[in-house]
Amino acid sequence: MRTIRSREIAAALFFLAVIAAAWGLTFKIDTTFSSDLETLTGPRAYPRLILSVMAVLAALLLFRSTKLPKLSEADGLGNMVVVGLAIGLCVVFVALFEPLGYIIAMPPLVFSTGLLFGKRKPLQVSLYAAVISGLVLFALRYGLNTVLPEGLLGVDGLF
Repeated sequence: MRTIRSREIAAALFFLAVIAAAWGLTFKIDTTFSSDLETLTGPRAYPRLILSVMAVLAALLLFRSTKLPKLSEADGLGNMVVVGLAIGLCVVFVALFEPLGYIIAMPPLVFSTGLLFGKRKPLQVSLYAAVISGLVLFALRYGLNTVLPEGLLGVDGLF
C-alpha cells in the first residue's frame, strides 16, 4: 500500500530532477546581445531565479515529507480537492491574464488562493493580496524589466 509520505518523497525527487534538467537548459539561452553589465539581469537570470525558488521549495517538500507519519492515500483525499481547486484557479488566471491585465487578474488569484488554503479573515487576505500583487508587479516591472499585459486598464507606459 502506497502512503502519502512515499508519494510526496517521489514527487519532491521528481521536481528536483526536472529543475536540474531545466537549469541545464538555461546554458543554451543566447546571450549574444547582452552586455557585460547584464550578467545579473541578463536573459538567463529570470529563469534561474525561478528555478532556484522552485528548488528550495522542492527541497522543503522533501524534508517535510520525511517527517510525515505514514498515512494511507485515502486519508489525504481532502487535500487533493484543495489542490485541484488551486490548479483550476491557476488555469482561470492564465486564461484571463492577457485580456484583463495584471492589475485586474492577480489580486483575485491571491485572494481566492488565500481563502482556499485556510485563511478565514477576508479583510486580512485582501490586504495580503494587494501587497503581494504590488510587490510582484514592482519586482517584475522594475527589477527584471518585464512588460506585463495592461489589459482593460490600458494605461500607456505604466506597465
